[in-house]
Amino acid sequence: MTLRSDQAYGEALLDAPIPTVGSGDSTIVAAPGASKKLVVVGLILSCGAAASVVALRSAATAKVPGLSFAANGGLADRGDRDSPMFACAENEALVLNSSTAGPIGGVVTYFIESSV
Repeated sequence: MTLRSDQAYGEALLDAPIPTVGSGDSTIVAAPGASKKLVVVGLILSCGAAASVVALRSAATAKVPGLSFAANGGLADRGDRDSPMFACAENEALVLNSSTAGPIGGVVTYFIESSV
């Protein structure tokens, strides 16, 4: 995890690597604790195998619908603090789910928002 300062808001933007995973669920960012939630503002994703279907989820809630990629396909998207891509529920982990065993990699950029 890489820490970057964001002076305009006083909160740190964090980068979490998306490691190579097989099929099933892989936790990308652990639950941040009580009264806190993960807010995702950026996503870079690359799939090494054809027909990899990927969904970013927090717990059992789909945050990004299933995506299909050709071999070596991917995406890069960026929001900001005022228009984030999505947010997890309070104290919920960010999970990547893949229906194939092909390699997947990338980076998620997020910050932790306190609800207190």
